[in-house]
Amino acid sequence: ERVVVMLRGSILCQGSPAQVFSAGEELARSGLEIPKVTELIRRLREGGVAIRPDIFRAEDACRELLPLLNGREPRIFHRGEG
Repeated sequence: ERVVVMLRGSILCQGSPAQVFSAGEELARSGLEIPKVTELIRRLREGGVAIRPDIFRAEDACRELLPLLNGREPRIFHRGEG
C-alpha cells in the first residue's frame, strides 16, 4: 500500500500508511487529521505504554491493546526508548 498526501497541489508526504500517519504532527500543522486510532496510540505512547507507533487501523490496535486489557502488565518505557 502507498499513500500520497497532497496539499495545495503539492505532495506533502508519501509512503506506506505507517510512514505517512507516523508524521501526525506534520499532517496536523497542515490542517489534516490522522486516524483517531493512531492519535490514541500516540497518546498512550506519550503516557509511557510500550506499543508500536505504526498503528493506524482499529484491528491492529485491538491486537496490541487486548493483552494489556486482559490483565497483562503494560510495558512502560521512557521517552526515546521505543
